[in-house]
Amino acid sequence: MEETDEASLGGFVQSFQYAISVVKHFGHILVTSGVFLIILSGWTWTTSWVVLTIVGMGSSVFYLARAFKPTLKTYGTSDFNKESFIAKLRKSTWIYILLLLFVLWLMVAKPVLW
Repeated sequence: MEETDEASLGGFVQSFQYAISVVKHFGHILVTSGVFLIILSGWTWTTSWVVLTIVGMGSSVFYLARAFKPTLKTYGTSDFNKESFIAKLRKSTWIYILLLLFVLWLMVAKPVLW
């Protein structure tokens, strides 16, 4: 994105928006399958890793909406600054990945914290 002129940047922005949409919809599949797996397994809803996973997934939904949407809305407006735009997207993406890795760790390691 850094080496692209602003006219060609639109394709990258559309791809980024599409990727966010795909992530949101796959989140629905993840939550639905998770609910069924908890119901069918021996785990309870008050188990520490289940509670923290729910909190983490809720946080990721909130973060996805608050981190990317305002930044992406600046594209094509007078507030658009290419360097700032790319830096915000990069930072938001890495924070989102780390948040999802934490949730993944909870689901795989299943730590008993209380």
